[in-house]
Formats: sequence, structure tokens, C-alpha cells
Amino acid sequence: MAMSTTARAIRQVPAEMPAMLLKYVARAAGTEGMRDLEDLLAGEPDVADIHVVAAWRTRDQVLRLVEAAETVCGDTQMGLRAGEELYRATADQYQDTWLARANPSAAIEMLATHSARLSNSRPIAVTERGESHVVLESTYGNTAYGHKVFCQFLVGFYAAVPAAFGLVGTGIERHCQLHGAPSCQFRISWSPGHGPAVFIPGVDESAGRVDERIKRFEEMQAMASDLVGAEDVDGVMRRILKQVTSALPAPRYLLYVQLDDEADPIVQSVGFEQRKVKRAAEKLMAGELTEADGVVAVDVAARGRVYGRLAAFFGAGTPVVGRDLRMLAAFAGHAASALEVIASLSQARRDRDLTTALLSLARDLAEVGTIEDIANRVAAAMPAVAGCGPAAVFLYDGPAELLRLKGLADDSEGGFHAPATLGFDMMHVQAMVHDPQVMLLRRDEVELANRWMVEGLPLMALMPIVSKGEFLGVLGAGYRTDLAADRRTEVVDRLAGLADHAATAIENANLLERMQEQALHDRLTGLPNRVLAEDRAHLAFAGAARSHKSVGLLFIDLDRFKNVNDTLGHNAGDELIRQVAHRMQAAMRATDTLARLGGDEFVVVIPEIDGPHVAVDVAERLINLLHRPFTVSGHELFISCSVGVACSPEDGNDYASLQQHSDLAMYAAKAGGRGTFARNAGELNEPRRMQLELESQLHKALGNDELRVLYQPQVDIRTKRVLGVEALVRWQHPTQGLLAPDSFLPLAEESGLIVAIDEWVRCTAFNQARIWAESGRPLRVSVNLSTRALANPQLAEVLAMEMQQTGVPPHLVELEITDRVVLSDADLPRVIDALHALGVRLAIDDFGTGTSVFGRLHSSPVDTLKIDRSFVSAVTEQSHEAPLVRAIIALAHSLDLVVVAEGVETETQLEILRGFGCEMVQGYLFSRPVSIEEVDRLVAKMEAERGA
Repeated sequence: MAMSTTARAIRQVPAEMPAMLLKYVARAAGTEGMRDLEDLLAGEPDVADIHVVAAWRTRDQVLRLVEAAETVCGDTQMGLRAGEELYRATADQYQDTWLARANPSAAIEMLATHSARLSNSRPIAVTERGESHVVLESTYGNTAYGHKVFCQFLVGFYAAVPAAFGLVGTGIERHCQLHGAPSCQFRISWSPGHGPAVFIPGVDESAGRVDERIKRFEEMQAMASDLVGAEDVDGVMRRILKQVTSALPAPRYLLYVQLDDEADPIVQSVGFEQRKVKRAAEKLMAGELTEADGVVAVDVAARGRVYGRLAAFFGAGTPVVGRDLRMLAAFAGHAASALEVIASLSQARRDRDLTTALLSLARDLAEVGTIEDIANRVAAAMPAVAGCGPAAVFLYDGPAELLRLKGLADDSEGGFHAPATLGFDMMHVQAMVHDPQVMLLRRDEVELANRWMVEGLPLMALMPIVSKGEFLGVLGAGYRTDLAADRRTEVVDRLAGLADHAATAIENANLLERMQEQALHDRLTGLPNRVLAEDRAHLAFAGAARSHKSVGLLFIDLDRFKNVNDTLGHNAGDELIRQVAHRMQAAMRATDTLARLGGDEFVVVIPEIDGPHVAVDVAERLINLLHRPFTVSGHELFISCSVGVACSPEDGNDYASLQQHSDLAMYAAKAGGRGTFARNAGELNEPRRMQLELESQLHKALGNDELRVLYQPQVDIRTKRVLGVEALVRWQHPTQGLLAPDSFLPLAEESGLIVAIDEWVRCTAFNQARIWAESGRPLRVSVNLSTRALANPQLAEVLAMEMQQTGVPPHLVELEITDRVVLSDADLPRVIDALHALGVRLAIDDFGTGTSVFGRLHSSPVDTLKIDRSFVSAVTEQSHEAPLVRAIIALAHSLDLVVVAEGVETETQLEILRGFGCEMVQGYLFSRPVSIEEVDRLVAKMEAERGA
């Protein structure tokens, strides 16, 4: 029977479809594509050789073959392609039979009838006929063996049949049994074609000519279908070049395409060395290549729009025939039609992306994040809105006269490296700041120094961001191709809109930031306030719960701050608060929060610490920071602080608990002498009451003979002789035992008792110095002068009277002035000169803890410099303090001063100081502060050891 092969093919899809698929891949993808297909199907069960059609027996095997063919060809319509390939395979054999029918309807009905007779697995019937269409219906016996590619296979085959009549057929599946319909229903329709018509055989045309025309039509139809399947410009170009190289005999081809002004040009070629492609493309587009050069070139154009040019290079001297030009034009026309579709889709996508980007940007900017958030969001939106490649947002830093990079969005090609800052040394930056106008910079128009701005970019657009006349920054949009005039106008308008969005968002963010700053920060110091401190504490507790660590809280109160306000005024007090805050803030870790509660009270939130010792370390560091003086209104002021330390979980697991405990601990620190810290309040429930009680007891201490003067020997480092002693006061409290000076002298300073205590200590020490001198063991006695004593204009007269009353020789008296003393530059030298006139020795005590005295006394009659124990105790051979101590000693010697090192406790320290040339030392290595009797015993012992 004449139709047995075709009918069998339709009836037995799994048997014929693999052959058609393999044939189509070989024709469409060539030898390389077949190799790719073999690689994808390597290891397919029961298929040793993919070319053996009989090996593809099961439905699943055929579907895997389809999937692999789709991957190789980049085409998801492989069922259609296999059906079309079946038409090509059978057309030569059965075309006469088809053409014997009056029209495509009759031919298709004949094919369906034969198929139905030969197949009971999927019978096919014509249910509707028209002049330009038929409707076919097919039913699966078992839908489990069905698949959409088998439906496509039927459509592809029957839709190709009208080609035998010189018509272009199309097919669609209106209903599918696989989707729940009773059967699969296909509509096949046809219309006059636009390509070369298939000639119906007659007496004036040879059979060979008919075959040639049929083959050409099929190739053009296949190419059209192939191009429709391309998803991008590259795909269209590859497929056009593949088709044109098989149709024309030229050795080289070149295709240049630019989809639109926003797209980069794409050049593809066949037969060219890669290094010559660019130059050939430039000559092609410049119109420098003609038929005289053996080049046939046509525009790739559709509907009046030129997308590029297609050229065949036959070689100079090769005649170009009209058929080649017409064939090339036909291919270019097909390419233009496909590119037109892609351009339309691309524009639609851009319009969609633009709308989405604008809506997204408006939504993002409405949230008003940080300035950096705004810059990044605007930069991210710029490519979609303005059609640029790389995009950058620079914001203006007025004080620094710089534009700082805050947002960057590089395109997929990369290679754009925006600098972190732009300065006024760049002409365009300076011009933009002083006169904010849009700038379109071409690479060849930019001076060499600023060429980086358009490196690799033919065009850079700079759009100023301005709000209410204030210049805020710049949007920078880079374009990898130059823009036509109308496109430039569009870009400027879009960038201006973006700049307006950015300006509004930045203004709102600045306003919100200022409001938050005022609501959450202290206006005087700029530190976090009570509200923000509590919020940071809550965050710290949450973090500590996750990390199983602790939270520390310090409550800080400045000591005797009221005196500053009372004596120098509130403006000076405010300035002192600002300076204290600045100094403490500089010592904070990045994770700590220093906040001002008000007045002279501060708190420090210390998150995620290992235990109370960390909080104690911070407290000690802050206390030590305040040892250096502050200069306020021309006065050098010394201020100390009392710190209460609390830590979770011991003192609670919330901010309120830690604040309560640290507050009580702070009062305990004040009661303990100020200038110190307390870990907990102990039994202190009424800290102020106890402070008042201690002050009351101190008033009685002098009258009750509770104060004691102890003496710490000062030893000649070379001879180990005791040359003098320092007089140090202690309080023999009736219930608390022997109290150190830090426990009561700050209270004495605050209450004014220090004047009477200083007088009593001096008189006691002067009297003892006279006794030692009369006993044949003269020892020089050093006594400290408090700031209050130095501020007394009659100090010299008071000391002269005290020395006269006690009978001490002036040369056995050394008066110590602390390095932290608070006196004006005019008063201090006058006081020093008056004291020196008494014939006593003068010493600078605690050198290194301040800078005021020594800097103002380098030309004054000072005899001794005492290095503070904080430097000496840290001295080792490798310590950082060693060079500093050496330098202090050298400086003192250059001014003819005797050096006394305080706090010497080890032989190592002694030997290092000896090596530095230090003359005298005092410290626990030789003796702690002791009574008169113990001094006598120590002097006698050391004399005996020296004599031995």
C-alpha cells in the first residue's frame, strides 16, 4: 500500500520518532552537535549506539533522547521538529500522491484515514474541514504512554503537508487528552507563503528542478522556524550564519547587529581570524566594502529600522551573481524579522523593569533608611531606570571639600573602579559643586588627569543631587556605547528624576537622623542619653543570653564637681563636663556605650563580658584617665570620679537592677575616699548618712589624737644611706582601724578640714626632724602641700612661723608640690619663689601624672623631681615605661635636679634605676611607711650593714 511507511511512522511513534530526532540534530547542529548528543546520552541503559534506531524502544528512552536533543539544539519544540523532519523524509516519495488531491484538506484527510486503519493505539480522524483548515482528533488508548512531544510530533508533520501545495501551514493543539480532555484535538491551517513557492509539476518543468525548489522552500521554512526559536540576539546571529554558510559558497561571512541604542553592538563571523574581525566590521559599517572587493552586503532591516549588516566575502575578482545577492537579502530579511521580535520583547522587558524599578525605589526610599542605604538603593536602580552600565552615587562632604562614594552598582561586564573620594583637584568635581549642572562627559573630551572617570566608557553622565539649593552629591551613570541625541535627552530626564528622588530621601533621612539624635543623645556632650543607654542595655542582655556571657554597668559620678560650678560658674562647669565626656569616650571599646544621665552622672554599658573583672578594668581605666588636668577658662582643673560597678547575673539580669546596684556601689566608692570604685555596696544602705557620719568623726579626729604621721625612708641608691623621709598621714579610726589617706583626705578637701590637717602634719614632721637632728642623725623631712594650701597667699609666712615654732632647720625641710596642682600660670611661680626664699628644698611630686607644674617651673628654683610610682612599678628591662623613665631622669639631670623614684619594690627595679642614674628611691623594697621607732631601727640597721 502506498501510504504504509508514513502511516506506520504515525502509528508507531516510538519507532520512527528517534530516527527523525537524530536526523534533525545532525542537520541542525552538525557533527559537533551529534558529538554533544552522544556525550549527553553516554551510559543510557540498553542503548550501546545512539545511532541504532531500534535501540530506542521504550517511551522513557525516547523522552530522554528528546531532552538531550533540546539541550544540544537549544530548542524546546523538538516534537514539532521531528514531525517536520518526517515530512521532509517522506515528501519526495509521496508528494505525487498528495498533489493528486485537490487541496491540503483532502491530502491530510487521506493521511489520517490511512493512519487510523494501521493504528489502533492512537487512531486519527478528521472532524472538520474548511478551505484553509482541518481539525484532527486523536485518542490515546492508554494516556500513561502519552506525552506532549508525541502530540507535537503529529502537529509538526500535518502542519508541513500544505507546503506541498505552495502554502505555509501552522498547527495548534486546542484540547489535550493528557490534560483531562476526552481526546487530543489539533487545528491545522494554511495560507499563502512569503518564501519561494513549491512548483506543482507540469509539462514545462523537469523533475530535478521541482525537487530543487521543494528543497529550497523546506530549508527556508526550517530557517524561519529555527529563528523564531532563538531567544536572544546571539542566538539569531548564530543561526543566520549557520544557514547562510550552507546556502552560499563564500569562504567568509560577517554579521554586525545592534538591537537598539541601549544595547552594545555584537559582531559574529565565519572564516575570519579573530584579530581581523573588528577592523572588517568597522569597514563594513563605514560602507568601505563593495562588490568590487568581492563583498556582497545587505542591511538587516525591518519596517524601516536597520539593525545591522550581513556580508558575504567572496574575495576580490570573484563575480557576484544576482542570485547570491537575493539569497543574502532573504536571509537578512528573516534575521531582521526575528530581531524585530526580540527588540520588541526587549523593549517590553525594559519598560516592565523601569516600572518595577521606579516602584521598588519609591517603596525603598519611603522607608527612609540611612544615607548609605539610600545611596545604595539609588545606585542599584540606576541601570534599570537610566539604561546605564555601571552606576555610582557620590555624596558631598562640605568640610572636607570631597565627594565620597556611598553607592555603587557595577554592570555584568565589570571593570569599573570608582574611587572612594573625589576632590576639588578634579576640574569637573569643582565645577559641579559650584554650579550644579548635568554633565555628559565623552572620553575624548576629558582631561588626562580625570580620564579614569570614563575609562572604558565612551560616555559618563553626571547628574547633581540638589535639595532647596543645597548641593548634596552626584549620580554617575556610565554608558558603554555612545547615545544618540534623542536618547541623551531621555537619559538626562530619567537621571534628573532619580536625583530628585534621592534628594528628597536624603533630606528626610537627615531630618530623621537629627530628630533621633536629639531624642536619644545628650545635647551638651553628644553622648547617648538615659533612653538610649537603657535601649543599649536591653540589647546587651539579649546578646549575653545568646552567648552565655555577662553585662557590666558602671555608674560614674564626678567628685566635687559642685565646687567648679560654684567658683568658676556654670559655663565652666559645662565645658568641664564636655571635656570629661570626650576623654572618657576616647577610652571606650567599640562595643561599649558611655551615656550621660544628667548633671555630673554617667553610665557605661559593657556588653558580653566574661565576668566582673572586665568591668572593674574599665572602671580603673576611667579613673586613671581623669588624673591629667583639664584646662577650662584659663584654669587647670583636676577632677576625679567615683565609680560603682555592677555585673549580671550577680546583681540582676535587667537594666534596672544593675543601675540600682551600681548606684549604691558608687556611693560606697565616695564613702571610701573618692577617686576610686566599688564593686558592691555591701551593707551600705544609707551612703550619704554614712558619709556625713565619717565627716563628723573626722572633725573630732584631731581633737581625739586619732591622726598619725608615718614616715617612709628615702634611700641613697649608691650608698644605701637613709637621707630623708616622707611624712604621710594616717587616721587611726576607733572602729575601722588604720585608714589610708585616700579614705579621708578627699573628704577633708571637700569639707575644708584639710587646712587644719595639713598644719598638724607639718608641725608634727618639723618637730620630729628637729629631734633627729639634735640626736645626731639628721634626716630631711618631705611634706606635701595641698592645692588649698598653695592657694593661700600667706603660705610662706605660715610656713616660716611653723618652722620657727618647731625649731627645724630649713635645709631639713622639703616641700612637695604635686604635678597635678591647680594654680594659674601667674600665681605658681610667685608662690614657688616665696617658698624658696625660706631656705627649704622644693620637690615636684607624682611627676608624670600631669604636665602643668614642670612645664611652668623649668626655670624656677626646684631641687628635686619625684617620679610617680605608676611609672616605676611597671619598669622592667623590656617594658615600654623604661625608656620614658630614663628620659625623665635625663631631663631632670639636665636641669640639675635630684631624682627620687617612688614605689620601688624589687631589686630589678632598683638595678634598672641605678643604671639610669637615679640618685634616690623610696618604696617597700626598703620600707613601708612606718613609725618613728621603726625609722630609727632601720637607719641603725643600714648603718651597721654599711659599716660591716
